[in-house]
Amino acid sequence: MKRGLSHEILVTGGTTFVSRYTAEYFIKQGHNVFVLNRGSKTQSDGVHFIKGDRHALGDLLSLYKFDAVIDVTAYTGDDVLDLLDGLRDFGLYILISSSAVYLEALPNLSAKITPAVIIFTGVHTE
Repeated sequence: MKRGLSHEILVTGGTTFVSRYTAEYFIKQGHNVFVLNRGSKTQSDGVHFIKGDRHALGDLLSLYKFDAVIDVTAYTGDDVLDLLDGLRDFGLYILISSSAVYLEALPNLSAKITPAVIIFTGVHTE
């Protein structure tokens, strides 16, 4: 993504904590921010709401081309794969995670895990 340009950005979730602040940050920077969630909570002002569940996207996202996808709500590999299967064309995929995710899945794991950010580029095709 080039600085100074407006980009199309998809944020998963977008209604609580990190995902809400992420969406609002990019709106303030002048980007077109889309949020993907089930619509059970209030959406932030200025977002483009896409109602859906990452595990049942079908062709819901097929007409969109996102410059960046910021995935804040993935807990498992299947969560990531289901979202990627629903995306057709994107620039960057950014997965943001924290030790809270791992502690939930593996309660005996130390709380000293560093937050993870995974970034890759490409076009996902079937």
